[in-house]
Amino acid sequence: MRRGKAVLAGACVAFIATGVPTRAATMDFSTVPAGTLYGLGQNNPGDVVLVENGIELAVDRFFLIEGPAFYRATVGGLYADLFPTNALELETVNAVFDFGGLPFPTNLVTFEFKEFSGFSNFQVNGGSLHQLPTLTAIPSAVAPGVSAAVSGGVVTLTGPIDTIRVGGQEVALDNITAVPEPATLVLLAAAGYSMRRLRRCRRR
Repeated sequence: MRRGKAVLAGACVAFIATGVPTRAATMDFSTVPAGTLYGLGQNNPGDVVLVENGIELAVDRFFLIEGPAFYRATVGGLYADLFPTNALELETVNAVFDFGGLPFPTNLVTFEFKEFSGFSNFQVNGGSLHQLPTLTAIPSAVAPGVSAAVSGGVVTLTGPIDTIRVGGQEVALDNITAVPEPATLVLLAAAGYSMRRLRRCRRR
């Protein structure tokens, strides 16, 4: 029994030492004052403008049929009342979300969106750039090993995801959420079970 306790305690300590979080990471712009501007006159294309809960946001060029353009992104913006938290309004600019700084591999990403006019851009993991009439037209096989589904104003991406690029001539985004891959979730569940076992053993 003592040996079993020691092994269990060692496993839990090793897990805790990894620093893997027990929940998803979300960027909802709650740390940024409404009215904050990014883009033209504020930043250069490709600049990182925000890191929130381990998710990195950069602003970059938007690709029209006629060629690239770079205007602005506004936290809150005209459509703030349409979301439960601060949203990011994009006007002819791309937002690039990088999940590489998270302490877990990302296998599921979701985000909310509302569109108002014009074209959209979408890209996953630096692959093919999709120039779309609407984000609802994102192809299901959006990138190698990554599938997409769009329903009720929510985009869901499944597969190994490092970065996504999304933009529009007039679109708003909120609650960009990265979820640990299933193997990490299994590890989290196993660690929780092990900790409960360890506490029970210590009471004996």
